[in-house]
Amino acid sequence: MMPKPPPSMPVIYQLPSRGPNYVFSKRDFDSYIHLREILVRQPRIRAALLRGGMPWRLVISFTHADKILGGPVGGGPMREVHHPSGETLVDDDLTDLELDLLCGTYICDTGQGPVIAYKSWFPPAFFFEKKDCAENYGQWTDYREARYRGRLSDIGAQPEPVSRWRDQLRGLKETRLLNQNMEKLALKFLNEHHPDMAHLTCEWIPKER
Repeated sequence: MMPKPPPSMPVIYQLPSRGPNYVFSKRDFDSYIHLREILVRQPRIRAALLRGGMPWRLVISFTHADKILGGPVGGGPMREVHHPSGETLVDDDLTDLELDLLCGTYICDTGQGPVIAYKSWFPPAFFFEKKDCAENYGQWTDYREARYRGRLSDIGAQPEPVSRWRDQLRGLKETRLLNQNMEKLALKFLNEHHPDMAHLTCEWIPKER
């Protein structure tokens, strides 16, 4: 991480929308892949690699991990890490809109007045960062890769409602408790052996929808 660089001009996007009872097709998925390739060409996409999880997996096939090494490019939100010394370090982050676009999110008219639904080809990034997510293992595992590839092979299916992704990622209660206990043990280890690292905080605030 480096001091904040001069801003660059952002690229303006918006979420695609679909009407009531719309049936998605391979053409929709191909359009999503084309947009994702455009996003990956933006310098700030290195923030997806830094973030890990689903954003990392959706980007790593189109770019190289060495993009991280160049340091922040600015032009968008920055994440902050606060050191016990009082120093604040910053690096590139992604907007909620950019994360939604990476995951293939659509705004869908339900035909019920102002009520809308969000659907996406892949799980929204912020669900992996919620404390009650049972599928966040701290690294990209063989299991998560198999699930990702399975989704690719079944892409003829419709994008999933965000509520369904949330239910899938919550998993079993026992798994969530196991993850929470592992987090506590890891923090205890850092406090005992690397107290300078245990106090580092990274400001990511997962959104709700």
